[in-house]
Amino acid sequence: MNLSTSVSKRRPLLRVALELAFLLICLFVFDRSLFFLCQKAQKFLSSDVPLERKFAVKNPEQRKILVLGTSRTYEGVHPIYLRDELGMDVFKEAYVGKGPAYNYYFYLHYRQSVGIPKIVIYGIDYFIFSLESNERLLRIFPEANQHPYPRGWSLLLANRQQLSEFVNETIGEVDRWMGARGLPSNDITVEKMDIYRGARSQGDLPVEPTANYKRERYPEYPGKEGKYLSSLLELWHQDGVQVFLVVLPEFIGAYETNFERDKLISEFQRLISPYENAHILNYNSPDRFQLDTPRFFLDGNYGNGNSHLSRAGSRLLNQMLASDVKDILSVNAQSESRDKAERSSK
Repeated sequence: MNLSTSVSKRRPLLRVALELAFLLICLFVFDRSLFFLCQKAQKFLSSDVPLERKFAVKNPEQRKILVLGTSRTYEGVHPIYLRDELGMDVFKEAYVGKGPAYNYYFYLHYRQSVGIPKIVIYGIDYFIFSLESNERLLRIFPEANQHPYPRGWSLLLANRQQLSEFVNETIGEVDRWMGARGLPSNDITVEKMDIYRGARSQGDLPVEPTANYKRERYPEYPGKEGKYLSSLLELWHQDGVQVFLVVLPEFIGAYETNFERDKLISEFQRLISPYENAHILNYNSPDRFQLDTPRFFLDGNYGNGNSHLSRAGSRLLNQMLASDVKDILSVNAQSESRDKAERSSK
């Protein structure tokens, strides 16, 4: 084989290698370009309430109760009832995508802008440690944006959850522009929270179990954002805040689906054990709440671990919650009075 023959045979291989390298470079550039384009689009489509607007409420110093949580708390705990029962104004910040990380950053700004509350009511549910706060919502906090996005050979794959949220948010925005029904946008003001009483139930949830429904294991601590919740507990202890971790009721279908409920209670008993200011109020029990009453819930079929209270159910819960909070505060006040009397007598 002469030299010219050898070179002519290598040329096709060299061409294939160059074309492959060119294709990989194009894919790399496309991946980066599309990722950063999506990031810019997220900022453009964001309709979140700026922090300064969130805290621009009338008489903020009178809002002694802070309510935090996700969509279950949004549907389940309402300032309009707590204010009447406890005699204190409420600042409610609860919605879809507001997990422990969001609540941690929010409280850092809240304590500076509004002040340290007397009471925090934090809605707890079975999946709290599998929650990941919505990236779009976190963008209002400068501290949260300091964390780098996941990197890899493909930014689209490495950040697929963030991009999935972006797609869902875009669809939601289009639905709202076209007048479709659904949950309101995330830019819910405190004033709107003040008067919200929950959604009405259709009352058509099945009480009897379906065959072979899927059951859900408990996502254990720390999960995705459990460390933020631990940091919040420490902050509230330092600030002298009375904290009520409220385990929200689930419809009987979701209750049976989430079969490792005892693990959740044990986990939180361990988490709050160093803090005398923290209390667990568990309403997710047939002994405490009518879990098999369809009109008290919006969803929670067998096989679906997610369940939200209806307007009727939330009204009952808030009455029970306010009563329990009053009782605990009364016991604490009596204990403090005794301690003060003992110190003065020495």
